[in-house]
Amino acid sequence: MLARPRRRARADLVVLAEYAAGRLQSGPVVRIGAGLLTLLLLLTLYLVLAAQTTAASYQIQQLQMRQQQQQAELEQWRYQVARLQGPASVDAAAAAGGLQRVPATAYLTYQPINLNLSAPIGKPLPDTSAIWQRGMLALIDFLASHPGGR
Repeated sequence: MLARPRRRARADLVVLAEYAAGRLQSGPVVRIGAGLLTLLLLLTLYLVLAAQTTAASYQIQQLQMRQQQQQAELEQWRYQVARLQGPASVDAAAAAGGLQRVPATAYLTYQPINLNLSAPIGKPLPDTSAIWQRGMLALIDFLASHPGGR
């Protein structure tokens, strides 16, 4: 049962294809119509692309203008920060807070520095000699500083 409808559908498609082929070869009016339709389709495609290009160009211009405005705003912020951190602004803020600059009353005079670069750095090293040796040296120093032994 299924074989018959398939054969009939194929036959219908063949008939439709032959009819369409006959209509396309029917004459120059159909060819001119198809050419005009193709030309109209290409013209529409061109207009769509031109509109998209124009919109993209407009968006680029808007973004460039926005970038310029933001750069100008950034420069204004930088100027304001520099102005607020400048010496005059700091002095004014200090004066408003009750502070005042005290002028220097005296300057230090030049004094030469006596610096021994060959002197050892830091604490002197501890004496590592034996205790009996230190005792003998102390006794000899005492006897040498006091003549007569008393």
